[in-house]
Amino acid sequence: MSSQKISFAKPFSEGACISLGAQLFALLWANYKEGVPNAISIEDELKNQGEVWSEDHVAFRSFEGSGLGADILQCLFEKLGYTREDSFVFKEKKLSAFWMAPPGSKKQACVKLLPKVFISQLDITTFSEGFKGILASLTAQGSSELLSNLRNASESSFLDLALMYLTSTPPWGRMKKSAYDLLLKESEYAAWTSIFGSQANHFTVSVHLMAHFTTLRQLNTFIEEKMGIPMNRSGGSLIKGTPELLLEQSSTLAAKRNVLFQEGVHAIPFAFIEFAYRYPLTKVQSAELWQDYYQGFQESNADKIFESTNVTQV
Repeated sequence: MSSQKISFAKPFSEGACISLGAQLFALLWANYKEGVPNAISIEDELKNQGEVWSEDHVAFRSFEGSGLGADILQCLFEKLGYTREDSFVFKEKKLSAFWMAPPGSKKQACVKLLPKVFISQLDITTFSEGFKGILASLTAQGSSELLSNLRNASESSFLDLALMYLTSTPPWGRMKKSAYDLLLKESEYAAWTSIFGSQANHFTVSVHLMAHFTTLRQLNTFIEEKMGIPMNRSGGSLIKGTPELLLEQSSTLAAKRNVLFQEGVHAIPFAFIEFAYRYPLTKVQSAELWQDYYQGFQESNADKIFESTNVTQV
């Protein structure tokens, strides 16, 4: 995936972008909760506590290929007025990634803007020949027409097309468990994406905007000890990041989902909830505006958040 910020699509009008974006994320969240029961209980419990539920970002994984890669995801969100920002490389996991900022004035309150998106893609160049062969057979089934269809979609047709792409299973259909296991041996990311494709990998809640939970540590304790939901301790700690990095993150472990392979049904780690605490860029008493906070990402944090779906943890 190139680090160049190539644009793939012209956005709709700002009003249409915000309206369509809000509808899309609401539908994605509803679909996501069907496979992540903990998401329902966390949302309900925090709202019962009187907390603001504001989504910081939504993450997507991808393979390179026609109708499959990060370019498709970038095009989709560019139609909604998103702009590509910083790029990242995760050498050990053999991934590249970038994030996209939502449409609208960054002088607005955080809760009035759509969530950021974080898009990653696997680099297959250094994997084994068997691994590459499996991925080649899968990605060959993508459609080269999808990028054009997204780029040229009208306001009336876009939502259905985007929702179908972001909630459907991959075009290659039911996997062989043996092929999944081979991918899993070399890359958990590849194994996950072979099953779930471009479905949302996780939603992230903004903890710094909450009223009662004033630190990420406090919220983690509530989620783990009061609600009994297991958390990602990859790297030896619940919290990834520091105040000095201006970003702290934590996450639940992925909920398992029954998947029908060619050989039968197996439970596979699916998706999780992340929590982000962003620090203000200036010393103000009550930061509210999007631009008041650090809005980027930290590779060291994200590297461990990826592991929330690791089979060995879940």
